[in-house]
Amino acid sequence: MILGFGELWWKKWLKVVGFCVSFSFLSFSFVLGKSELDLRLEKDNAAEKDLIAGPRLDNLQYLRKLSVDLIGRIPSEKEIKQFLKDPPKNRRLLLIERLFGHERFADRWTAFFA
Repeated sequence: MILGFGELWWKKWLKVVGFCVSFSFLSFSFVLGKSELDLRLEKDNAAEKDLIAGPRLDNLQYLRKLSVDLIGRIPSEKEIKQFLKDPPKNRRLLLIERLFGHERFADRWTAFFA
């Protein structure tokens, strides 16, 4: 079957949306507690004797890592200030929501799933 440009675009878009939805459910597990995935990863990681967890990232390290991973660039000065203005209790969750809605998010992740 030969697909035209519209069909190919639609299939790629659905892959990105599907990934975003599944990733957003994973991000909510940070707020709600351990999910089945968390428990399975802990079990698998416990089997690895040499596996050592790294230190928890501070807020600015977390901002940089998530920005690079999700939108493909380091945060701007404006984004850093916005992140630091967010209430500390919800700061990381709000960052995830902003990055999912960022104009670069779909472009970045389409490259991996296209």
